[in-house]
Amino acid sequence: MGRRILDAAVDVMDQLLRATYASKQSVERLAALAAANQRVALLRLLLRGARERRHISIDQHDFAAGRCAREQSASREGSQEAQ
Repeated sequence: MGRRILDAAVDVMDQLLRATYASKQSVERLAALAAANQRVALLRLLLRGARERRHISIDQHDFAAGRCAREQSASREGSQEAQ
């Protein structure tokens, strides 16, 4: 499970980096932001599962979930700006 969480987090960073370097009104930027948003949703589910199975503490989950919420909010704002 830890490997999947790490892979999802790296994928989010990759998609956000792609969106950063794409032109503001491009289809590539919207696609990268949408992909990042999906990966953040997956990451949140994986973290919840890890917490329920007690692989991570509640405090660790709360910290990571808060970071995911910020990333998801940022990717949504970026996609709205591009439209």
